[in-house]
Parts: sequence; structure tokens; C-alpha cells
Amino acid sequence: MNILNEGANYGWPIATYGINYSWLMVPKARSGIVEETDQLVWLWQNSPAVSGMIFYQNEHFSA
Repeated sequence: MNILNEGANYGWPIATYGINYSWLMVPKARSGIVEETDQLVWLWQNSPAVSGMIFYQNEHFSA
């Protein structure tokens, strides 16, 4: 999690702790810490990677 600041360099894609859905490293990624980039304020190392969630409540598809 970052606190976004104008003009800050968060390093994407070379500075990342993430991996692709294929479990391979992100192309061009070096590591999470890269010199001259702003570091994360908070890191969840084992993130569930939730990207969206929809709750459907209706009788048409009740199951």
C-alpha cells in the first residue's frame, strides 16, 4: 500500500513484490526494493490478490 505523492517513483514494473497469475516473476522485475524508488508504506506478503467482488442477492440465481 502506498500513499500516493505527485512525482513519486514507485518503481513499477521493476520494483514489485508481485508475481504473475502463472506464478512466474513479472517481466523486468528486479525485486521489491530498487534504489531510487519510493517504498511501500505497508506490505501484505501473502496477499489474497482480490481484484473485485460482486454480491448477488436475488431469487433468480439463489444458489
